[in-house]
Formats: sequence, structure tokens, C-alpha cells
Amino acid sequence: MVRFRGVQTIKYGYFREALEALTELNRLCVEKGLRPMTFWAPVAGVANELIMEADYASLADFERETAAFYADPGVMKVWRSAAQHIIEGSGRSELIETAPSLA
Repeated sequence: MVRFRGVQTIKYGYFREALEALTELNRLCVEKGLRPMTFWAPVAGVANELIMEADYASLADFERETAAFYADPGVMKVWRSAAQHIIEGSGRSELIETAPSLA
């Protein structure tokens, strides 16, 4: 399994708007057969941080869905509407996989 995690800091006063736009993005992704994300906020740590996560069966699935996401004009329009609420330069992404069984 592969897990994508995107972390960004939302501008103060816009957390609700960012979450609403991302919820709309999830709706559109499901409609187009793309994997929806779950949204998280830290209990302690960076203020106004928003974490998005999605699990994929394989790296190939992640790559295929990511390419489809970025190639879809409707998805990108909603993604850009959410991005206006993110503090520029605060975003980072992680891609992790299930720990291997070693010999």
C-alpha cells in the first residue's frame, strides 16, 4: 500500500473555505473515479495546518490517478480555488509505503 500525504498551512480566517473547496474537490474526484482524500488537522503543532491523505493499492495506482487528476480541467479548477487559501510555500508532500518484510 502507498499513502500520499499533503500538508499545508491555511491562511488565518480561511480554514472553513479551504475545507469546503477540498470537500467539493473530493465530490468531483469520486464522480470521476478518482480516490477521495481524508482531511486532518493536528491537535498540537503548527496552527492552521491542514493535512490531506489518500491510500492507494500500489505506486502505479498513485501515478495513474495523479496523472488523471492533473489532466482534468474541472478537477484543476476546483483545486486552484482551494489553493488560494494556502500560504504560498507552506505546502509539502510525502509518499510512504507499507514497511517491507526483510529477510
